[in-house]
Amino acid sequence: MAVGRVEVTSQESGPQRVDDGLPEVGDAVAKYLAESRAKWRTTTYDSFKPILEEFMELIGGQGVSVGQFSLDLMRGYKAAVIRLPKNMNKLRAYRSKSLNELLQMDIPEKDRMSFSTLNRRLVIVKGFFKWLKINYGIQGGFNELLTMDAPKKSFKSSREGFSDDDILALFGTKEYRQHSFDLPFKFWVPLIGLHQGMRLNEICQLHLVDIRTVDGFWCFDINDGTEDKRLKTSSSRRVIPIHPVLIEMGLLEHVEKLRCSGQQRLFPELRFGRHGYADATSKWFARYKLRCGLVSRSKVFHSFRNTVSTQLKAVGVSLGVAAQILGHALEKQSMTFDYYADGYPIEVLAKALEQMRWLLE
Repeated sequence: MAVGRVEVTSQESGPQRVDDGLPEVGDAVAKYLAESRAKWRTTTYDSFKPILEEFMELIGGQGVSVGQFSLDLMRGYKAAVIRLPKNMNKLRAYRSKSLNELLQMDIPEKDRMSFSTLNRRLVIVKGFFKWLKINYGIQGGFNELLTMDAPKKSFKSSREGFSDDDILALFGTKEYRQHSFDLPFKFWVPLIGLHQGMRLNEICQLHLVDIRTVDGFWCFDINDGTEDKRLKTSSSRRVIPIHPVLIEMGLLEHVEKLRCSGQQRLFPELRFGRHGYADATSKWFARYKLRCGLVSRSKVFHSFRNTVSTQLKAVGVSLGVAAQILGHALEKQSMTFDYYADGYPIEVLAKALEQMRWLLE
């Protein structure tokens, strides 16, 4: 049926089943999910499955043969996805509507999915196409078509770093001065963010065994070596020295107390949720920073990473060293940076981190 200028495929008007010896898309998706389930986390499977089911519905239903996939069919799918609302199963205006009903609505731009959400959907579908190519030889340039250009607004502009005044406000509260937070994570997680530039979940999921000595330096071993830990990218896996200020403030003593009490994790008070161990911390920090007078929506926990990145650059730390500390992938890793597979020595990273110091009192 035609909806505005977008051609939406329905089960009545879409491609008809032909006997081409190839599986129907419903069977193919079911097999793809079954094969992938063993290597995916449960949360990954649970989020991928409805997106692939949505894909099937938008191209005409489960009975369409994968041999009938065409560029026109994928153009229609992409055009339809772009018009769908965000949180369509939660927002009252959309949650009771079918996909075809939603596509007939004039959904305002503010209610549509963000670039990152749209791109994630397309990436998931492209993963299915890669599997089809390997298993059934299905080709057709779909991956190239199902690609979106990032908006011109830079990622940097969406998240500000913390200023000196912000840092004083965050770490000058009564709770910090008197070390009187009711739970340890409230004291340590922001401090680790400020001095290490680690991602929130990287901090919250630390196990006590991840705090160890390497070449004579106490370090954080950031890894996904257990089922309850996850990393954003492969470059996130790294070992970085613990900033001396954290050691001066008693982090190692806190770790030893936890070990003596039989704990396994640095923050056993945090419970595993949909997004790992960071859910409760993220919500708490959002409230805490508002109480400290930081009302800007672009100043969030991730701003600690921006702050550390800016400081490393300001003191002259090389791009390769900064990337290794922050867990960023260099687009062009070359010998001109002396950046080898094993990375820079821990001593080099420690010297870089020691150059960053803030007056917290």
